[in-house]
Amino acid sequence: MPKASLSELRERAEDFVLGLIRKTPVFDFWKTELSESLENNRVRRVLGMQKDDDRSCYEILESAIEKISKRSRSFKVSLDGQNGYVGSITVTLLKGNEWDDLCEEIWAGSKSDNPKRLTEPAVQLLSWVREHGSPDDWVKERTLSWHAGFNGREDCVREYLKELSKKLGSPFRYESRGQRWNRENPIEYRVWLVGEVPLEEPVPEVSIPERLNPVFKGRLDYITKDDLDCWRDLIHNHLLDLRPAGKEPVNLVWINDRAKLERMFPCYPFGRHSDDHNIAKFISEIRVHSRDPNRLRF
Repeated sequence: MPKASLSELRERAEDFVLGLIRKTPVFDFWKTELSESLENNRVRRVLGMQKDDDRSCYEILESAIEKISKRSRSFKVSLDGQNGYVGSITVTLLKGNEWDDLCEEIWAGSKSDNPKRLTEPAVQLLSWVREHGSPDDWVKERTLSWHAGFNGREDCVREYLKELSKKLGSPFRYESRGQRWNRENPIEYRVWLVGEVPLEEPVPEVSIPERLNPVFKGRLDYITKDDLDCWRDLIHNHLLDLRPAGKEPVNLVWINDRAKLERMFPCYPFGRHSDDHNIAKFISEIRVHSRDPNRLRF
C-alpha cells in the first residue's frame, strides 16, 4: 500500500483535532480551556501512518493545528510535547468568546447530519435507551459503558448522560446511585425516555427567567459570616420584591455562561482547572430558613 502524501496526512490531522473537540460531551462554561492527552502511537494510528513511515507525526499535527488556529475566530489550539513526541493538545477560548461560539464554528464545517450535535458515545447510549431504557430498572455503569463503546471501562458514562440530558431536554431522564470503587454498592443508573426524541431538531434555546445574580467581590476560599449575612439579606429582599405565591420555584441565581459568572464572582480564578465546588459550597451554606438551604447546580 502506498504511503499517504504529506497533504493527505495534514488533512487527516485537521479532521482528527476538530473531531476531538466535537466529541467533547459537555463544555464547562466556567472554564476557558480543555485538554486532551495524546501519544504518538495513537496519533499515527489515526492518521493511517505505516510502521515504516519515518515522517514525524508531531510535525504533521503541529502544522494542522497551526492552520486551524489561524483561521479560527473563537479559539486557538496548542500542542504540547518535546523531542518529537506528542503529549497533549489544548483548546483555549479567545477573549470574549463562549463555548457556544466554538461549537457554532467547528460544527459549521462538519459533514454530520446531527443537528443536536450529539457525540458518538451519546448516540450509542441513546440507541440503547430507546430500546431497553426503563424507569423501573437499575443498570450497572459497566453495562452502559459497553453500550457506549467504552468496552466496560468505568467512570466514563456519566458525562455522556449529562450530555444527553442537556441536549435532549426533559424527554431524557436518568438517576444514579452507588459509590465509586465499591463492589457491594457499585454505581448504577436508571435511564429512560418520556415521549419521542426527534434528532432532526436542533438544541432548543433556553428561556432565561428573571434573575438576581448580585456581584460578590469576596474570596471564595475564605468566606466570612458577614459575606453570608449580606447574601441572605439580598435573598430576603428579592423574595419580598417578587411576592411569590404557590409552589413555583423562584430564581435567585441563573448563570449559563462564563461572562455572567465572572461578573458575579470577579475574584474567582477561572480557567482550565477551576470548578464550581467553592461557588456551590458558598451558595449552599446560605440559610434562608433553618431547614431549607439554597443549592446551586451547574
